[in-house]
Amino acid sequence: MLGEPRLEEISTSISQMVMGDIDTATEARLLFGDGPGYFDFSTTQRLQGRFLVGALPNDLAGRVLDVGCGSGNVTLELLHHCARANVLGIDVSPSMIERAERLLGRDPAIALRASLQSVDFLRFASGIDTGNPDRRNFDAIFSTSALHWLGAPRQTYAALHRVLRPGGLLAVHQGATGCYAELHEIAQKAHVEAGLGDAPLRYPPGYLSAEELVAILDDAGFVAAQVHELDYTLTGRGQLDALAHDFAHAGLLPYLPETERSRTAFRERFFDAADALTSVRVRRLYAVAERGSSGSDDGPARPGVRADQVGRALAEQLDGAHAELTAPAGR
Repeated sequence: MLGEPRLEEISTSISQMVMGDIDTATEARLLFGDGPGYFDFSTTQRLQGRFLVGALPNDLAGRVLDVGCGSGNVTLELLHHCARANVLGIDVSPSMIERAERLLGRDPAIALRASLQSVDFLRFASGIDTGNPDRRNFDAIFSTSALHWLGAPRQTYAALHRVLRPGGLLAVHQGATGCYAELHEIAQKAHVEAGLGDAPLRYPPGYLSAEELVAILDDAGFVAAQVHELDYTLTGRGQLDALAHDFAHAGLLPYLPETERSRTAFRERFFDAADALTSVRVRRLYAVAERGSSGSDDGPARPGVRADQVGRALAEQLDGAHAELTAPAGR
């Protein structure tokens, strides 16, 4: 669980977020400052990310950028799955990067192919606050459960296009419009019932529909884009409890009030309402695309892993996902 100073820092920043007085990078550091804690409560994110990893070919090689690598759970799976790839994981939270360094450093063979950096992605893409001269021309970009937190989808996907080499592969997973709506609804209600008034904002800010993501990829200059939506409903008590528990350590953070007494009242009302839920709808987007030849100084597109190949593998992964994701907890 986050320590007291972290919660106060989060709480006092909410009004700044609403007024636009705090940038995305600072905001994300506040929300995800507890790397070890997030590691303990990210089961849902890891499971959803595995389908994207599993769709990638084992012979994917070259330089791979993992955007929003967090505490390194899925990054480790990516490194095992793609044994010829060298992966740079970036995350805005220093605490997350510290946790990822410990995790990836346990295996010397993995550590040789992995590097990590705490930096905001948009600053990384533009070269601000980073001494990395190789910020462009990645052979592939991977991201799972991260891009919807950035809050500027068009700017984000345009930046992804810039750092990918011509012919390079984009493979991402993010939340879709309406995902966890029931949990956000009870968080809003709990905020009012705890005497805290209307909750100041809804999160994450970058949830998209499949149609919106297709349009954004096209506008950014990607080609051969495929967007698959995974839409399922959890109904088992164990599933719902596990999801609410994970949600309380990530999605609930922006709602947390300032004082300990108010936080306790708010959390109690949230979990009471979560106990009464009989279902939660989960909607996730998985997208693959390529960067085509731009005709610029970047040069012509080089042959690589094709998006249509990964798209077919991804469709097969997601076809079997419902059974795994809706299986009773503990199976």
